[in-house]
Amino acid sequence: TASFPFPTPPRSPSPAKAPVLPETAEPAKLLAYFTDEVHARWDLERIRDDVLQSQRRRRLVYSALIKGVPSIWDYEPRVDPSGKYIRNQGQGALDDAELISRWPRVLQQAANALGAN
Repeated sequence: TASFPFPTPPRSPSPAKAPVLPETAEPAKLLAYFTDEVHARWDLERIRDDVLQSQRRRRLVYSALIKGVPSIWDYEPRVDPSGKYIRNQGQGALDDAELISRWPRVLQQAANALGAN
């Protein structure tokens, strides 16, 4: 796609772009060929410097993060959820607990309507 920044390799290798391997079985010549190929494709010194610089940055960040009181990222609710929800655990009928828990207070309104305060 156009938004992908890196070129994608072809699905099947093109015969025109296929690497030309040396026609030898000598390990020294194959090693020399692949060594030349590696040096032609990548700047090994720059890659090494980039890796070392990245490691230094990460070590600096780590040394800064371990100082002081660590901030915990786990979510801890500020309220106790056990008292926030209706549970039918020996409180009587669940319908009564639901009526008491509704807002506006249904039982209070009924009592006010009947005049019983």
